[in-house]
Amino acid sequence: MSAPDRLAEQMPAARGLFHARGEAEVPGDITMTTDELEDMLDRAARRGAKAALAELGLHDAQAATDINDMRSLIAAWREARSTAWQTVVRLGTTALFAMIATAVWLHLKGQILK
Repeated sequence: MSAPDRLAEQMPAARGLFHARGEAEVPGDITMTTDELEDMLDRAARRGAKAALAELGLHDAQAATDINDMRSLIAAWREARSTAWQTVVRLGTTALFAMIATAVWLHLKGQILK
């Protein structure tokens, strides 16, 4: 499948606008080679990616450091959340065992005093 056909498949509005050289031309059509089309799409994708990074504030030399800091922050949050749940479970388990031990002690104390 040629690049113009792939483009037309992905973007139905572009169907018929691009065709390979050597095909019949219709007035108003844009004629370009597959390489030219791929280069144009590559440049557009790069511009779009740069614009998206700039909008997020990740367009400068500090972007890699910022992303690493964000990953570290997320990892720390996950660790803190995990530790908090472990603490809650341990507290609940300890309280349950304490209640069972108290009930057994009260039961045995009642039998000893009789």
